[in-house]
Amino acid sequence: MGVQVRPGSGSIAPSPGLCWAAARALIESLGGRLEAFYYSHGEHDVVAICEFQDSAHALAAVMAVNASGLVASSTTPLILPADIDAAAKLHGTYRAPGA
Repeated sequence: MGVQVRPGSGSIAPSPGLCWAAARALIESLGGRLEAFYYSHGEHDVVAICEFQDSAHALAAVMAVNASGLVASSTTPLILPADIDAAAKLHGTYRAPGA
């Protein structure tokens, strides 16, 4: 997800297609795949659904976008139902600090 850092300055890119192309080039340069790319109203200006081989590659993309200073990017990892089932079977020991 991305948010334009300079609101009111017009489009995120001179042409909406340039933003999509730049995102796709970055993602592919990290071995990822751009599944979908949308402009949106509300909290985020752009939503991209991407697939990367691991979290490090996804975070590298976010760091590259954020380093531009034009867009503030973040990730929301999607979790498969099977991963939730597996996590529910694990039982860690936790004691809250000060408890």
